[in-house]
Amino acid sequence: MLAGGSVDGANDLSALAFQTAPAASRPQQPGAGTAQAQISSALAMSAKTAGGRVTFAVQLPSGDPATLSLFDIAGRNVWSTPVGQLGAGLHAVEMSGATLQPAIYFARLSQGRATRYARIAVVP
Repeated sequence: MLAGGSVDGANDLSALAFQTAPAASRPQQPGAGTAQAQISSALAMSAKTAGGRVTFAVQLPSGDPATLSLFDIAGRNVWSTPVGQLGAGLHAVEMSGATLQPAIYFARLSQGRATRYARIAVVP
């Protein structure tokens, strides 16, 4: 497992899975072998605010359906957008629509059974 933060503040977690070659293709020399690395990214999210607008950095492990939503302190959904169509990888998602009033908001990124949350403060 590899864990760390990126420069833009997003948390990331990757897993390396090493697999040896099938028995028929393994070299006959003792101690020799081949390995393949497969890196998978975890679902992650971070946010930046400026002028009542929010820009999200979302990390998606796949192109499966995913939703990014923003809620006010009372739990009302103030903004939501599908993001799964962006595909696997790191993406910038800008909030569209109305400008947010100064307050505390909660963001939720969901894909499959995985969900990530972030608390966002919009200040004047």
